Amino acid sequence: MNGTPAKIDKTQLCRQERVDGRISDVEIKHEEEPNKDKTIKHGSPTKERSKNGENFIKDRLAVASSKREPMCGHCFEKYSNMSEPRKLPCAHIFCMPCIKLDVQRTHGLRCPTCKEDHSHINIYDLPKIVRLVTPTITHLEKLPETNEEDDEEMPVSQLCDVCTKEAKEAISFCIECSKKMCDKHLEFHDEYQNTFTKKSHNVISVEVYRSFPAKYEIKRCPDHTDRPLKRACESCYRTFCDRCDVKKKCHVLGKAHELTSLDELGRRFKEKMNAMIRSLADKLTDISNIEKKTYGELADLKETVLHMSEEVDRVVNEQISVIRRKAEMLKTEIHMYEVEGITQVEKFITGLYKKKQCIETLHNLTDELLSQSHDADILKEYKQKSDEVETALGIDIGTCQFPFRRMLIRMGDFKDIELQLRDSAPSTMKFRMKEKKSTRVCSTISWTNNKNLLCGRDECLEVRYGASVEVMSSLKTSSVNGVALHKLGLLALYWRDGKNYIILYSPELEFLKLFGEFFRTTDKFSHLACSEKYVAAVDPDNRQLKVFSGDGQHLYDMKLMGTMRPWGVHFLHDGCVLVTDLMAGCLKKYAMRAGSSEPVWVCRDLLSPVGISTNQDGLIFVSSFSAKKIYIISQQGVLLKELTNQKLMNIKEVYDISVVGDQIALACGQDGVVCFQMMFDALVK
Repeated sequence: MNGTPAKIDKTQLCRQERVDGRISDVEIKHEEEPNKDKTIKHGSPTKERSKNGENFIKDRLAVASSKREPMCGHCFEKYSNMSEPRKLPCAHIFCMPCIKLDVQRTHGLRCPTCKEDHSHINIYDLPKIVRLVTPTITHLEKLPETNEEDDEEMPVSQLCDVCTKEAKEAISFCIECSKKMCDKHLEFHDEYQNTFTKKSHNVISVEVYRSFPAKYEIKRCPDHTDRPLKRACESCYRTFCDRCDVKKKCHVLGKAHELTSLDELGRRFKEKMNAMIRSLADKLTDISNIEKKTYGELADLKETVLHMSEEVDRVVNEQISVIRRKAEMLKTEIHMYEVEGITQVEKFITGLYKKKQCIETLHNLTDELLSQSHDADILKEYKQKSDEVETALGIDIGTCQFPFRRMLIRMGDFKDIELQLRDSAPSTMKFRMKEKKSTRVCSTISWTNNKNLLCGRDECLEVRYGASVEVMSSLKTSSVNGVALHKLGLLALYWRDGKNYIILYSPELEFLKLFGEFFRTTDKFSHLACSEKYVAAVDPDNRQLKVFSGDGQHLYDMKLMGTMRPWGVHFLHDGCVLVTDLMAGCLKKYAMRAGSSEPVWVCRDLLSPVGISTNQDGLIFVSSFSAKKIYIISQQGVLLKELTNQKLMNIKEVYDISVVGDQIALACGQDGVVCFQMMFDALVK
């Protein structure tokens, strides 16, 4: 060898073996002669290249000459003096002010060197080139000794892995070659790939590589350390090299592994995780929208309270001074109403923030795994992340439940203060949503504790999302006439073969036990109700209620005196029960007792009343089977208001109703589930 490094073929620039972080024994020499083409010598003459190839190599080598520092193609400033150097996707570097000036002048972005069009790129997204002041070293210099007990992570080298004498600063990294390269060797690398192999390698900026070096390293097989990981199992997510024994049984399949290219499987799992990230982002958007809506409702509440206070001041100023003390007491009551609303909002926002923080953390960790980790690490973490994402997407956001709307009512004459703060009944209702496509008759409905909907149909029992009325879970059954919430789960009333069955299910619609049963000769619709002590089912044939204890023991039958066709049933907080009479057109309140029971009060003049529900303020809501309206009745049996809506006018029949907060859900037969939102007046009367 005579002490002279052997000249090697240029293909060794792209080989995978490394020695101390560099290709060893490589010397590439440029010889330039005036008025002659540049050639690269490898110890043996090379064949003459085409004219186009020569011109291409000249242009590339002219920029990457080892004796010449890169310059901005606009202002011709040297690399060391460039202002905010940025790198285009074509790997050419320019000053940021020059790029901005060129964009303003041409209304686009085109590289002055290679003429490649980059107009689709935001110039502020171009990678920054950080000039690092690093003393050059030769391949003979030794690196400083490191302490093996030092746990700090060593920074990624900033120097070219190919330089054999004075190592220059690297500007790019080839993923296939696993090499950092300076500007000169990058040109040689590109020239070789385009001229000889005709294959394009993935080259990234060295800044990107230094940010996540683990993502771009070549993962080696733990059993065959000289072999890269090439294949993976789609079922157990294990990775293999080309020498691994893959005939061993997969612990998931119970047979040989189903192998796929690691790159292909990684690409597919990245797509799935990207979809997860998008779902999480959508979930965060939903949370933000509800957060904004809640703050907006709080602002409306404060505005209403302010208007009330101003009206109190105006009326009180017209009256004598002896009643000013009562006015202050009233303003205190209004303030407590505001405090109640603010307390509800703060409680809701606190819970919402925890959910948001949990989902944001999962979103960021998943995104970090996807962007910073190797495909093998992604496969390893995929199952856990999938389960966490599925759990996060199932988190119920809910809505803020404000205190029941209140309004100022003017009372009496000037003998006393003319204003009182009383509960306000809804004035109208707004259509919210409707089940997209209904193929089965929906005959009964109830809101669940987590604001979802429990629906009974002619052939199934369903739980639907309250926010979208989409099906969450479904159970195929016979005809379901009534549903109710129980402290242990969900109750459903079935009719089949001349008999009624009451079955208790878990919230996930898993069978728990047969709760009760009784004979019936017809399949007339009837409903079910549940309180803390009792469960009551309507027996329309005998015009009575079948009453059971909370654990399913039959207690007694209660005869409904004066009732023609009982349909709906609903318990009140005072222990009494409400029953609708479809044929008589009325709502009746009964005290619970064995034997015959006379009504406590009767609300008459209702057209075909069926379903019954109450809200947190004690107002009673009754749906009409065919009158296309909803009745609002007080605790004393006084008809307060009738609500209707154009959408409700288009519905043929309504079987049941359920109310929570300001939300109304209707079971509308062939029309399925229809939801409305109640609207309240905030005017002083």
